[in-house]
Amino acid sequence: MPAGRAAVAASTGLLAGALAACSGIEADILSLRPVPDMAVAVTDGPAPDRSSGLQCTNQTISTMDCVEVGLWIMKAQSICWSLGLQVLGRVEPQESCAMGKSQGLRFECCAPPPPPSCTPRLQGDEVTCRDANTWLDSATIDCQSRREQVRMLALSEPCSASGFRLVRYMCCTPGVAAGPMLP
Repeated sequence: MPAGRAAVAASTGLLAGALAACSGIEADILSLRPVPDMAVAVTDGPAPDRSSGLQCTNQTISTMDCVEVGLWIMKAQSICWSLGLQVLGRVEPQESCAMGKSQGLRFECCAPPPPPSCTPRLQGDEVTCRDANTWLDSATIDCQSRREQVRMLALSEPCSASGFRLVRYMCCTPGVAAGPMLP
């Protein structure tokens, strides 16, 4: 056997041996595909926008094939999790090739928003007697003046059939909405 054929036979034997060693487990056949045909994630774009409260990175995945956008989103979520980020932010299909399909996806992977922080608040005195709606309005104005939201309102010390002397509530920083945002 000529030396060239022996080398090809040896390399083919190594490949066959490596695949046979998988014994029922899927082999990494994708690594044998041409690089342009494989979906690749890359970080691109400007620095993450931190104004929304989320810390995000821009990513792009693409392939030569036409893929359903729903599958792209599932792949994007998997990439985000692999980066240790939990929230899939803005999603933008790239290179549309058929209805509901594209050859790529640009998306954001974001850290989860911080939990809301809350401050206990109290309004009222021994003289004031207000109904529940008036206390709720007063608590709402107080929290909104701090750019926060009312949580856990509790009325106490009844002073009439529908009135109360004190209201306890929490003013909490608003949570940031999470989930894919299509353009």
